[in-house]
Amino acid sequence: MIEMKLNFPMDKCPYCGSEDFIRKVKIFGYGFEVYESNGVFKEENSALHDSLRYKQNKRFYCFDCEKYLFTIN
Repeated sequence: MIEMKLNFPMDKCPYCGSEDFIRKVKIFGYGFEVYESNGVFKEENSALHDSLRYKQNKRFYCFDCEKYLFTIN
């Protein structure tokens, strides 16, 4: 998982005080599930995500109360 740090215009939700924010992410593409020859699904299955594309929304919401907070360009 890629770690990234964004600069938010606020530290917490002005409505409920939560310090966690969310945004919607659209996911496009396809992936593969890997199975062993005995039919068992392999737990280490990072190939499932290799060809997916992600489009991140610019609007952020409060994780707890789900109210709109701000937009990041």
